[in-house]
Amino acid sequence: MFRHALHSVMNMSRSKCDATFATFKSFGWSQPDIVAILRKKPTVWTLSKNNISDKMTFLMKEAGCELQYIIRHSGILSYSLEKRLRPRHDVINFLEQNKLLDKGQGLAYVMRLTEQKFMNKFLFPYKEKFTALYNSYVAAVQ
Repeated sequence: MFRHALHSVMNMSRSKCDATFATFKSFGWSQPDIVAILRKKPTVWTLSKNNISDKMTFLMKEAGCELQYIIRHSGILSYSLEKRLRPRHDVINFLEQNKLLDKGQGLAYVMRLTEQKFMNKFLFPYKEKFTALYNSYVAAVQ
């Protein structure tokens, strides 16, 4: 992992490093938390400032994640906002609102599932009843 962290940082300009650091700080991350994500998920450092900002805004405002939850599960920042985070959140939110799922499915758990496991657990059981949900998800992730 250290090798990946070193490679990520070595290939970044100082201004890109500073911008990434400032972006995390703007969302309330502490310096030790930012250093920890560099060690734990160095590929997150290769994301653009806007990419990080868009994901943090989505996770905190739309998905309702607390900052500490995102810090603990920082790997979710490496997933695509439009092809994984938002579509899966929409499915889980829909199922919870229709009382088909207990509230509190851990977002990080849901995001880590392989595509096949996610579909088997959260989409296929409701495919016939909620065809629009299924079709919407499939269209979003392609």
